[in-house]
Amino acid sequence: MNGKERLMLALILAMQVLAGQAARDSLLVGVRPDGTELWTEEHHFDKRIERFDVMPGKPQMCLNFVEKAGEGFGELGLYDVLERRLCWVSDFDFATDHYVMTSQGVVLQADKTTMLIDDDGRRVWESSFCPFYCDEESGMLIGAKKASSKDLVGVSLADGKQRWKGKMAHWNGLNDVLHTEDGRLILASDQLGSISPRTGEMNVLNTRTAYKPVDKSYQNAVIGAALGGLIGGALLAATRGGYTAYYLGANFWTGAHPVKNMLHGLSSNILNQDGRIYYADRTQLWCLDTHLTPLWQTTLPQTSSMSSISIEADTLFYVNYGVGNDYEGNQVEDTKAYAMAYDRQSGKKLYDFQPSTQALSFLKDKAGDTFTPLTLTYNELSGEGADIENLYVIERQLGSDSYCIHSGYDYWIVDAAGHVKLHFKQPIVQTAWIGNLFVALNAGNSIFQFDLSDL
Repeated sequence: MNGKERLMLALILAMQVLAGQAARDSLLVGVRPDGTELWTEEHHFDKRIERFDVMPGKPQMCLNFVEKAGEGFGELGLYDVLERRLCWVSDFDFATDHYVMTSQGVVLQADKTTMLIDDDGRRVWESSFCPFYCDEESGMLIGAKKASSKDLVGVSLADGKQRWKGKMAHWNGLNDVLHTEDGRLILASDQLGSISPRTGEMNVLNTRTAYKPVDKSYQNAVIGAALGGLIGGALLAATRGGYTAYYLGANFWTGAHPVKNMLHGLSSNILNQDGRIYYADRTQLWCLDTHLTPLWQTTLPQTSSMSSISIEADTLFYVNYGVGNDYEGNQVEDTKAYAMAYDRQSGKKLYDFQPSTQALSFLKDKAGDTFTPLTLTYNELSGEGADIENLYVIERQLGSDSYCIHSGYDYWIVDAAGHVKLHFKQPIVQTAWIGNLFVALNAGNSIFQFDLSDL
């Protein structure tokens, strides 16, 4: 069965909702510091939930149903959290197919078919893109018909109609994306592009962000993400805007990487400071205006890989992590890690430095249920005598003054000072934050949610 047939959506609302509606039971979620219990509804679906995805500002989630953990083929379902109903279910191959949640519905892609499915399971439009990016601010899908071409088109998410066509190399996927104050979209791929998403007016800058290594032994040098280390995945995600913005399995640039022995993602985040755009590839560091006109440019002291840029006052801090992404999305060793400081106004090299890699954590008191907020470095986390057993890391921030923290499956909600708001009595697998709703998948394979104001 091909992708189009699998996505023909044998999921019409009247039958599928009645057959697949989540069952509801009361669930003890956790205990407040005063000893009172928090109970809420539990939603289970008689299907194994591998994971779920949510879209900020929309009370819905996409549920990944599979028979066995790690299995590729299964079903994708759209569930409305507030209405507590399973809107639709479709066959889905998670190893090859892709989906993106948008305000207009869910964009599904399988084989050469791309389609938008609305909240009631109706197919709104159908086309073909590889890869594509859904831009909520402009209501546009930006994609290409072929990964190997430079053609780039802008399509209305609402009706699937093409609004413009331009040229930008995108063979190795999207490394980062940024919206500017003047309404432009900066895309980092094989080239750096500045696009007006509604009209397609475009400027591009040639960059080097991928290469084909002669020595294929790099494929065995996979980097772990233990403790959010210096070149671990957790830290890289944090320094690149809070998400992993790469080709394979990306949340917003969907499509499979075409070259198996190509390293990609060899660039920095895009940083916008006072209307100036800062960006680095393998050899160059730029300061640009929003139309990509260079204000200054400097050659990096060493060939670089995946990197990050940050600014404090008039100093630009550049960190090369020395890793890249392989075909399967793994981070692998590539170059020697180093860090430099530059004058952000002129690009003049100032000095080299050692990154501190500090992260906020919470240390649990061994004698009771109290927490102390700590800002720790990688060396302190991994050094001899580190109290890892009682160290709780931040899963996500909830509003302005609350954090969801955990150690393994043990989850708590605390404020910035470490005061406990809730201790979960459920082993938690995954969490999400929608509006003021906390949503979670527990180890019992069910979904629950509650309003943070209940704490």
